Amino acid sequence: MQVDDSLEPHAVFDATIYSLHQFHDAVQAMLDAHRSGRPEIGALLHDTARLALPAITALNASRSLIIRKMHVSGRLGSLQHDVLAMIFKTLAQLPGGACHNHQNGAIPVAYATASVNRHWRAVALATPSIWTRATLDFEKMGALATYIEVTLSRSGACPLHVDVLNAQSARRSFMPDSLLATLLSRCGRLSIAWDITKDDGDFSWSLLQALQMPMPLLEYLELSGIRTNYIFPNHTFLLTLCPRLKTLKMDQLRFSLIQPSFFTRLENFAIKAPLRGADLEALVAACPLLATLEVDSFEAGVPVTLPRLTTLACDDADEIFRSLPAPHHVPLIQHLLLDGVPELLESFRTFLSAGPCTTLTTLEIGHKDCAAVFLGEPEVEEDNEPWKFLELLPKLPNVSTLRLRTLCDHELSMFLETWQAQVRLVPKLCRLELYNCSLCYSTAQVLVGFLAARKQAELPVADIEIVQRGELACTSAIFPTWMQPRMEQLVTGNISIDVSTASIASFEP
Repeated sequence: MQVDDSLEPHAVFDATIYSLHQFHDAVQAMLDAHRSGRPEIGALLHDTARLALPAITALNASRSLIIRKMHVSGRLGSLQHDVLAMIFKTLAQLPGGACHNHQNGAIPVAYATASVNRHWRAVALATPSIWTRATLDFEKMGALATYIEVTLSRSGACPLHVDVLNAQSARRSFMPDSLLATLLSRCGRLSIAWDITKDDGDFSWSLLQALQMPMPLLEYLELSGIRTNYIFPNHTFLLTLCPRLKTLKMDQLRFSLIQPSFFTRLENFAIKAPLRGADLEALVAACPLLATLEVDSFEAGVPVTLPRLTTLACDDADEIFRSLPAPHHVPLIQHLLLDGVPELLESFRTFLSAGPCTTLTTLEIGHKDCAAVFLGEPEVEEDNEPWKFLELLPKLPNVSTLRLRTLCDHELSMFLETWQAQVRLVPKLCRLELYNCSLCYSTAQVLVGFLAARKQAELPVADIEIVQRGELACTSAIFPTWMQPRMEQLVTGNISIDVSTASIASFEP
């Protein structure tokens, strides 16, 4: 049966049913005419007529539903070009930036939308911005050169967002340097990840060498998995041709390999390699727009002022406050993340000795080396513990969000019990977040008691978030979710509990 594509769905459906009726009637007529002839043909025609009747009955019964679905499908397939393009752009900007196939494999949005039908493909090919996201895995993906050429040609003049995985194998792919240079010159956002467990050869073989190429559009660069034993030739400097760079996350790359004077637009800087006071001084002098600073190891601090800094993250970098000895050295600071407690306690106390920090609104306290023990065993008292930070909170009068990270049950219980005894501390607290803290039944009960005390003091916590993800220490406990309804009675906002992926590591003596 041939159907005119211009017909409405209901007309197509009715024509199909009519044709089936004609088919059934024709078969029945043939059956009547040959009933006295060859029996095998008669039996075949009889079965054919019998099988056509259920199809006709089913189509009649589901006519309205199918026509309704055909209308919806038709509308989706024939949306106007600009509407479809806007949908594609929005989809491409969602977190993850990919669709998934039946085996849960990632498919870039551009390729998924271009595979639906000719109309969608035409719109996808005419929308360069959805072709700007590319993931290059040098160990698990083949034909990378072709993939890169397609990305470059279909993305037009738009800056690219490229994620490189298994960069230690990049040179083994024998990708032409000219193609790599073209790709990097088009990147607006670039992340490069090495597998730190695998050999990357020397610098001349590493993809790090490509960071000397011109990248005029690059605004965001994140490196991860860099080994610390690279030997770099003398006078080697990276990223000297990235005039628009705003965010730089160097991982373990040494600070001596960059020259801050090339980063006049830099706003966010993170480094895990040791940073010296003189390095920070040079960074501050060359980067007046610096707003976020993340350091893991800091030494030989010299006083500096960061007039635009809003976020400071310190991981075991207790000497950072030698360079920032008082709140007026960071007049706009709003978010402070202190990991490696209790080592930072004394340094932070010195920082606040000059006066309160009234601009701070978010404080995060984390502890890496807690003296956790199994339930029922005696606790070990320490001179410096996370709850000692409570004595400094009066000098942080505007803190509204407190985030506690990786505290064991003993530490978290002591923190909350000590705070409950001074329940009016942090009067503007609105949000309490617990990330990968241990929360056994007794600790969860202490949390409930703290929330009840705040509510009774007419200083209720608005929102609370509990997140436990991945494998926790063998001495940890997962939050008992059945306590959530009780906690909901004690807060004025929302409670978010995310423990679905949490597990406890096996004990290894």
